[in-house]
Amino acid sequence: MGLARLLVEKHSTLAKIVLPASIGFGFLYTMQKGTNPLTDASRAALGTSGEPTYTYSLKLGTLGSGGATGPK
Repeated sequence: MGLARLLVEKHSTLAKIVLPASIGFGFLYTMQKGTNPLTDASRAALGTSGEPTYTYSLKLGTLGSGGATGPK
């Protein structure tokens, strides 16, 4: 039985398990951390957790092409 067929045929059983489990997880997470787990997840995904984000940029286009200049 493939995954797609299993999801179609057993969707009500999966919903009976996943829905209460997700509500319970959200409730326990909120009680422990004091914040919404969805908000925390989106902040983590977008990198807006309040901590500084650093990026580095390198221009590698001139490597190996003979166009790079350096000390003579």
